[in-house]
Amino acid sequence: MIDKVCEDDDKQLECSEKETSKPFSCSACSKTFFFKQSLRTHMTKHVGGKPFSCSTCGKTFAQKISMESHVRTHSGEKPFVCLLCDKTFSQSPHLESHMRTHNGEKALVCSLCNKTFYQRGHLESHMRTHTGEKPFLCSLCGKTFAQKAHLRSHARTHDGEKPFACSVCGSTFSRKETVKSHMIIHTGEKPFSCSLCEKTFFFKQNWRGHLESHVRTHTGEKPFSCSICGGSYAHRSSLAAHMQTHD
Repeated sequence: MIDKVCEDDDKQLECSEKETSKPFSCSACSKTFFFKQSLRTHMTKHVGGKPFSCSTCGKTFAQKISMESHVRTHSGEKPFVCLLCDKTFSQSPHLESHMRTHNGEKALVCSLCNKTFYQRGHLESHMRTHTGEKPFLCSLCGKTFAQKAHLRSHARTHDGEKPFACSVCGSTFSRKETVKSHMIIHTGEKPFSCSLCEKTFFFKQNWRGHLESHVRTHTGEKPFSCSICGGSYAHRSSLAAHMQTHD
């Protein structure tokens, strides 16, 4: 339900009233969108397919401007130039986004939490953290994701692709973030230190014995509780072990 609908599309992001739905609806399939431009782009799926094709790789597009933008990924052409620092871009929206880094402007505002963004795509992605929408579907297992990048990363669990390699030992990984974590093994770096006892750790979180888990030995915090008997534990693994006593 919408407390107040902003009639002016340009002012929609600045509306002071909080929105909890998507005001732009497709008349063909009833799918809804936050932005009118997103609806226009979606409508091309209903009225003619993808008539524009890339002569280099054969990829097809619903809009000519999208095809022309894609072609520049092959040619490397970057015709859009920043007049302040001479940095070049392949797409006009990227230049517009870059220009805001010079003047500090963040023109796009989330109507639910007021967080600001340089790019409309980033705002649309952020909005899904409020709605819980996961529009990107894995065709192999049916799992859905809020971000396209997360779907691409997940797809590698099916095909076994590991495109990210360690420059030291050659080990390969499916995610770039995993390579960064792996590199610590070679460097011996322990960038995370406890502010209470100055003990250092490889990782900030995720594994028992690392920083966030260690800090609980000082604070006594036990955030993991048993839903059956109410017992609380400092570590998730301790709770898991405890739960077996109820089986």
